[in-house]
Amino acid sequence: MAAAAAPGLFFGRIGNFINGELWGRVTSLPFGMIFPHAPKLPLGEPWVRGIAQAAGLDTSGLALINLPRHPSQLYEALFEGVVLWAILWTIRKRKLFRGFMIGAYLAGYGLFRFVIEYFREPDADLGYRIMLVETELPPALFSSVFNLTTGQIFCLAMIFGAVIWWIIASRLPQDTPIGQPVYPASKDKTVSKEGSDHRRRGK
Repeated sequence: MAAAAAPGLFFGRIGNFINGELWGRVTSLPFGMIFPHAPKLPLGEPWVRGIAQAAGLDTSGLALINLPRHPSQLYEALFEGVVLWAILWTIRKRKLFRGFMIGAYLAGYGLFRFVIEYFREPDADLGYRIMLVETELPPALFSSVFNLTTGQIFCLAMIFGAVIWWIIASRLPQDTPIGQPVYPASKDKTVSKEGSDHRRRGK
């Protein structure tokens, strides 16, 4: 189930890309894409003009322009979907203990999502939740690895939760399916007797 969740993330991010939502930060790199629903930026800002010129965009007669952005949805589809699935599928038969795969999924997704968040523009109404380096750059541009978004905070919590789960799961009985209660020997007989009586009454 943990390995099967990754392809679901892949198709979800492809859907985000098709819808033109959850776009990335502004970039002048050759693979930058213009998303029609992304907010247009004022050409009066020097950094906007610089990126527009670097991207080879025609700015004549324009006051606002839609700049190229990182296709962060495709980054997430690749790493959270394909790469994470490949890792989980490879280790599925080499797991260290029962429940290990659940923690591996949580930790892998949290790690990939944390890194890709640096390429994804945060929500305009949220911005940075933790800002350790003060810059004058807008959220549409990368500022510092020490400025964290809400998504990155959740990712850190997910990774921490994975570690806690690994500690718990590694101490569970390895010969009993997770979620199945473990009865003492005396209670096993009672349960068996009650089950036998129930079956006889059913007959």
